[in-house]
Amino acid sequence: MAILTTHDLSVGFKNGKAETILLSGLNLTLEQGTLTALLGRNGAGKSTLLRAIGGSERPLAGGVKINGEDLHNMTFAQAARLIALVTTERVSVGALTVKELVELGRQPHTGFLGKLSAQDREVVERAMESTGIKEMAGKMMSQLSDGERQKVMIARALAQETPVIILDEPTAFLDVANRIETMQLLGELAHAQGKAVLLSSHDISQSLRLADQLWLVTDDRHVICDSPQDILDNNDMDRIFNSGHIRFNPTLLDFDYKS
Repeated sequence: MAILTTHDLSVGFKNGKAETILLSGLNLTLEQGTLTALLGRNGAGKSTLLRAIGGSERPLAGGVKINGEDLHNMTFAQAARLIALVTTERVSVGALTVKELVELGRQPHTGFLGKLSAQDREVVERAMESTGIKEMAGKMMSQLSDGERQKVMIARALAQETPVIILDEPTAFLDVANRIETMQLLGELAHAQGKAVLLSSHDISQSLRLADQLWLVTDDRHVICDSPQDILDNNDMDRIFNSGHIRFNPTLLDFDYKS
């Protein structure tokens, strides 16, 4: 079931009155219970697109609807109950414990004072259990590895109890083992909890293996939306880079250099 849609969406940035359009005319759909991976080269507009869909940045044109309502007409609190956004920025949270950080995910529901009810605490416990971090609830964030910190940020997003979770490069600072584990976790959460999970990634092989749907930003700035198998069957992966030497290798499920 579709929960989020875009309509003739254009994203980019403004410099005074001048506009630079990165992607335009996008009609995209996120469905409940699916993991969608956004792939494309650096500078293609992936992060800008995620910010527009997540409600933290206004699009240049078009709109985003969630549950049939215009996202950019909502207040911040209303949007935060529907979409959880995990960015690439490394937030300085060393003075907080794991549990305290996850509890911040309840803020859209508790208000400015952040007083947690018994129900809020149950939600926090479930979020930590779902991401496998319950045993480290009392540890300081400064003590955690990059992989552990990423799980905590995902748990905080789960604690928001939103139907949509958007993550910008959630595996960017992780080693191979943690990249695979994080992608598997996000897929399991989407399927088990009925979330619509959208992430951007440069991990081509794991995205092809684990995502239900791909949004592929081509070199000429179109977005192809299809299943990983159909993307492979149509040789669409070669449309990411405009290079005669960088070609997609279907055996490796990744790009390599061909002389």
